[in-house]
Amino acid sequence: LDKRLSQVESGVSVVPGLQQRISGVADQGESVTAELARQLDDCRAAHAELASKLASDIHPLQRQLTKVEEEVSGSFEQLVGLERSVTSSIAELSETVQSQ
Repeated sequence: LDKRLSQVESGVSVVPGLQQRISGVADQGESVTAELARQLDDCRAAHAELASKLASDIHPLQRQLTKVEEEVSGSFEQLVGLERSVTSSIAELSETVQSQ
């Protein structure tokens, strides 16, 4: 392994400018990595902002939905009461008609 490493190092020094190219590629890699890290941070911040906005938008909608559910439930109970009243009135009218 040491022999192979020595061969690579000697090859790098023999080829003109190879060491500078290797360093340049390494620098570019570091630069790209840093940029990707910044973009990832931006994405995380945007995600957090959207999640917060969504939560704030959903809360009022949930309150409205609860209110509508209560109104519908109350209306349904009124309809059930009305049905009982109509059924009772029909029964009374039927008895009145039959007795005459």
